[in-house]
Amino acid sequence: MALSSFFWDQAQKIQKQLQELLEKSEADVGAQKPAEFEVSTEIHQMDEVRFALPSEEHRRVQTLFERLHPYFDAGVLFRTGKNSGWSPISAFEKAHCFELTPQEQKIEFEFPELTLVEVKKARSQNVINDLGLKESLNHDKITALVFRPHPQYLFLVLSELADPWLKLQIEKAQGTCLLALSDLQHTSGKSP
Repeated sequence: MALSSFFWDQAQKIQKQLQELLEKSEADVGAQKPAEFEVSTEIHQMDEVRFALPSEEHRRVQTLFERLHPYFDAGVLFRTGKNSGWSPISAFEKAHCFELTPQEQKIEFEFPELTLVEVKKARSQNVINDLGLKESLNHDKITALVFRPHPQYLFLVLSELADPWLKLQIEKAQGTCLLALSDLQHTSGKSP
């Protein structure tokens, strides 16, 4: 009898210690700050963004665009506007994707003429200010690049990466998106 009460007491002590340890761990996790966003430079993983995409054109482009969020600080997806400009549809910033308000979607932006295989630098200040992305982006280090992987859509991505890494990043993104949307370009019957 004495032996079983000894084991019972030990089991209760161990259970109490485990409970205290778990409570302490939960308190430590709750006290930690959320991790800062850091752009992924694992460009070999970018090929995965083109798998299991929807077949409908707009949803495919939207999904593909949103999947680029780990690789850039921010981005804005544009569609050909009612006039000669480009209207923003959605955006991501620091890994958070969001739809733009109807008011923001009415703004039309002008970009240089692009073929489907070009990437050009763009002036990002107007886009950043007009779409409210200025809070967390450092304007001194940010580079804005545009590419057009589909005749109807334009991707603007913003990055603080230095040139050697950014060049590799944007080339991979542009090529991957072009490949993922190439069958849509042939079926839409529209030329670049």
